[in-house]
Amino acid sequence: MSVVTGAAAGRWTVAGGLAVAVALLPGVVGRLPAGASSRDPAQVVAAARHSAGVPHQGLVEVVGALGLPDLPRLGDLAALLGGTTRARVWWRSPAAWRVDRVTPTGETDTYAIRGGTQTWDFELHRTRVVVEASPVRLPRLADLLPPQAARRLLAGVTPRDHLLPLPSRRVAGHAADGVRVVPHDPASTIGRVDLFVDRATGLPLSVLVAARGSGAVALRTTFVDLSTRRPGRAAVTWHSPPDAIVQTTVVPDLAAAVDVYAPFRLPDELAGSRRAPDPRSYGGTATYGVGLARFVVLPLTPDLGTSALQAARDAGSADLEVGSAAEAVAVTTPLLDAVLVRASSGAHGPVAGADRAYLLAGTVDVATLQAAARQLVTDPPPRAEQQ
Repeated sequence: MSVVTGAAAGRWTVAGGLAVAVALLPGVVGRLPAGASSRDPAQVVAAARHSAGVPHQGLVEVVGALGLPDLPRLGDLAALLGGTTRARVWWRSPAAWRVDRVTPTGETDTYAIRGGTQTWDFELHRTRVVVEASPVRLPRLADLLPPQAARRLLAGVTPRDHLLPLPSRRVAGHAADGVRVVPHDPASTIGRVDLFVDRATGLPLSVLVAARGSGAVALRTTFVDLSTRRPGRAAVTWHSPPDAIVQTTVVPDLAAAVDVYAPFRLPDELAGSRRAPDPRSYGGTATYGVGLARFVVLPLTPDLGTSALQAARDAGSADLEVGSAAEAVAVTTPLLDAVLVRASSGAHGPVAGADRAYLLAGTVDVATLQAAARQLVTDPPPRAEQQ
């Protein structure tokens, strides 16, 4: 909100009371019978995949346990995936939505606008306009809400993955059908994805992602309050105060900047995994693999690679062997693995200005990322001007 008026303060007092009530409800409502489902797991998955147009509004709790180190230029990604976040969402359509990140001291509101997003930071009295020149970007809070998280995960499900039914339950007062997705690929770090979908609309209401092997829950996102009533247009339209600080950017994070400006042509195959086609990308980044075993490669500047390596080491990451004249570390979490590598020109032979650095990360094991990093070191991608 731009100005905390008496009415707004009253609204937040009411909201605070409702939040307490909502916190008490799942223990009661969750025990109410949801009734048997008439849909099989494939039908539940299909409904969730096609739910982007379902309007809704409500309160979501996202709990991450990934423990990512705070690496340079990754914004608040580590905080989002390593703690508890509460958010209010108003969703009219994929082109008209708003997500508020609610904290004890205020809120940060993000609105969909044509060609990007606009974020209002209540505490800083600042609005930030992001013109998304590249479709490649780091995850934001809106991506971690149950509908978006479910659709992104389910987009990677292949016929070889296993779909198992889960007993129906009530989520945020709605009857929900459950399905468990178990990845077929043994290289995937994902052990299972448990999904509950609103029986009436197909809207994903709860997503739980657990790690392979340990079964530890790495990410849980769920509605604790939900209405499928269509929000009014005013709820998803922001009018910036005349005295607000306005910032505009076209490369909001490291991933977007790399995709637009990275000077290398990444290979079509790494560590036995094919590059996924993405005609929307500028080509500076690349995603490899299929299904729920995929990883991304981001070329970094040598200076950024050095600082990222040091930050990872300071956080306790272990060194990794990827070839002579190169240094690398492995960052491991219950769900996401990453390898940071920096290779000096000596690792590439007589190639002028060949110092390289890369960030490789995804839902694959370290061995896969290590093999990919070694290939990048021993057979460096050509520069874009050499294409």
